[in-house]
Amino acid sequence: MKKYYLSFSILLMLFMSIGKQAIASHCMGGEITYICLDTDGNRDSFLITLKFYRDCNGVSAPTSATLSYSSVLCGISGSIILNQVPGQSALDITPLCPGGQSACTNSSAPYGVQQYVYQGILVLNTQCTDWNLSWTTCCRNGAITTLSNPGSESIYLTALLNNAVAPCNSSPQFLNTPVPFGCVNQFTSYNHGVIDPDGDSLVFSLVSPLSSASTPVGYKLGFSATNPLSTVNGVTIDPSTGTITFIPNQLQVGVLSVKVEEFRMGVKIGEVVRDIQFIIVNCTNNNPTATGIDSTSMYDTAICPNQAICFDIYTHDVDPFQTVSMGWNSGIPGGTFTSTGGQYPVGTFCWTPTASDIGTHFFTVIVQDDACPYVGGNTFAYHIEVRNPDIDLGPDIALCDGDSVIMNPLISVDFTHYQWTPSTGISNDTIKNPTIKPNTSTTYVLSGTNGYCDASDTITVNVGITPTITLGPDQDICIGQSAQLSAGGSTASYAWTPSGSLNNPNIANPTATPTSTTTYTVNAISNMGCSDTGTVTITVNPLPSVNAGLDDILCYGDQMNLTAQGTGVSYQWEPPSAIVSDPNLADIVIKPNVSTVFTVTATDANGCQNSDAVSITVIPAPAVSADYDTSILKGDIANLFGSGSGSISDWMWEPGAYNSQNIDVSPEQTTMYYLTVTDSNGCQSMDSVLVTVLIEGQVFIPNAFTPNNDSHNDELYVLNNGPVQLNYFRIYNRWGQLVFEGTEVGQGFGWDGTFKNKEQPAGVYTWVISITSIVDGTVSTDSGNITLIR
Repeated sequence: MKKYYLSFSILLMLFMSIGKQAIASHCMGGEITYICLDTDGNRDSFLITLKFYRDCNGVSAPTSATLSYSSVLCGISGSIILNQVPGQSALDITPLCPGGQSACTNSSAPYGVQQYVYQGILVLNTQCTDWNLSWTTCCRNGAITTLSNPGSESIYLTALLNNAVAPCNSSPQFLNTPVPFGCVNQFTSYNHGVIDPDGDSLVFSLVSPLSSASTPVGYKLGFSATNPLSTVNGVTIDPSTGTITFIPNQLQVGVLSVKVEEFRMGVKIGEVVRDIQFIIVNCTNNNPTATGIDSTSMYDTAICPNQAICFDIYTHDVDPFQTVSMGWNSGIPGGTFTSTGGQYPVGTFCWTPTASDIGTHFFTVIVQDDACPYVGGNTFAYHIEVRNPDIDLGPDIALCDGDSVIMNPLISVDFTHYQWTPSTGISNDTIKNPTIKPNTSTTYVLSGTNGYCDASDTITVNVGITPTITLGPDQDICIGQSAQLSAGGSTASYAWTPSGSLNNPNIANPTATPTSTTTYTVNAISNMGCSDTGTVTITVNPLPSVNAGLDDILCYGDQMNLTAQGTGVSYQWEPPSAIVSDPNLADIVIKPNVSTVFTVTATDANGCQNSDAVSITVIPAPAVSADYDTSILKGDIANLFGSGSGSISDWMWEPGAYNSQNIDVSPEQTTMYYLTVTDSNGCQSMDSVLVTVLIEGQVFIPNAFTPNNDSHNDELYVLNNGPVQLNYFRIYNRWGQLVFEGTEVGQGFGWDGTFKNKEQPAGVYTWVISITSIVDGTVSTDSGNITLIR
């Protein structure tokens, strides 16, 4: 039997320092938890909840909270604002009797606790294993007696999140309010009522409360994270349930932290830490109690999936004339809990678990009296184990006449009673592994029970059946290939011959790799010596011949023919991305962009295949540039500068057939000029440049310039033709900062790529222009982008 309960009692004679020493501080504890809202690829969004518990004798709680988040491994950090949740913040959670007042509403009252809840949405666009969520504020409750200087200690709350291993995971949730009180020299047990929404495994431990990310609180001599209170024999925590137990030996206010680690398939995926205070007082009021299951002293039970359970919990209080109230923490989703009225209510819990609930489950029941001014109470934990009963007798069995077999079923739980039916041919029908020796084929049922769970399975024992071998049809393969042999039937061992070309001649399904046509024979023997034989023939065919041709070279952008020769009846060329004709023919046309190895696979009439390859080296086209687009006034001359790389042997401009690298042109109208270059391999490349001839009233701004002091395209300026007035020409960098402004047109009045005498980086900049027509006074504006090239 396991019994979990929390005893707390609060009297008017609390430490007066609890209510009077905390004027400049207010922190009594808290925790950070998270619930996954949705996930999309690498993007996960979480509802973050910060619960903060305030001493009402201290300063006010913050109106909002700044939650920090970071990942060291991913190099990411940031923060979000958590806002108070209406209806859940500034709640007085002091255990008062009806009509009683706490320090939250009456400053003369000695004690009061408020709960504040802050929430916000955190979106993580990167999956990392070490997300750390944290929040801190000052200061801790000055009434704490186990710390050296509690009023100067901040509270630092943290939670860990791993959305790389477990995307969209929700953290463990604390269902019980952390306002634990204990009585001097009385056994105290407290349970947080933790559940995990995803059903993950939880491990509880005591850790040091923190003042900052790397600074634990300063305990007085004799106190520590694992010994946070003065007790008779120490403070313990159950690593499986989180139940904290101890016997305090003096009046005190202690602070401790409980870490809840979350595991899935043995891998840690998260962690939350709850920071709480324990207040130990002298007690005169007797706390109410609750019985175990159905008025017994048992607080744990076990059931099977789909087995309904209902039990009653009875309450009592030895103090006369006090009325007890009871409630539960909804710790088992799907379960129901109802209670009667009256002085000593009776609670009824009901639940029908499913197969997905197999494992350990807990819920807590809180009972409180109506002692004044502060109520007394207990919290009792009830443990329900959902077991998975299963019996597996394995596959049916074949026996030869007169033979027997000892049964060895796989059983998932320890059944105390077994029954075989029928009992014919069984040495003992009440044990799990009897000897079975039937005279005829018989179907047996094994049933098991242990008082909680029942299970059964069926097996058929076939008697006198000779194994039937099913080998399948003969097969054809190509030389170098393998064939899968398969001997079907209820047998225990096999012997294949000849064995030289088999990977294992003693299994039912060996792999055969013969170099010539071969007939295989298998002898199959059952586990009782019954045998059968069979044969199968594997015909081996030769591979077709194939030749892809000689390696060759090709200019970039050109195409050529490849021809396969051989004895195949069909061909398949690879890769198809560089083939511009049907790749399933012997003759193909190719146009690769890069040097490529083309492979052709020939298939003959037997389905056998053989391959050959040819390497085509693609010579890159020479690099060519026909300069940047430019504008001129009608009658002016544009200087066009051609450039390129590689072994260029010829330069040709069109229109005009200029056979020169650099040319001067003076077109009558806007014209596109094309520059074609030819290298020593005969490969060609072409580029173009647009020369815009401005009409009257038109302005022009280039889309790029190169301020590198080579006297060519070093300045970005406005060029116009006709009666227009430039109001302004402005250039902004990508941060919206104005780096140039001018009101004059033409060369000498543009931007030279500097700002405050410093060269600006290469990149895209935005220009804005405003002009006024001298003819009719019309004002127009325009904008666009230019590229500064270094």
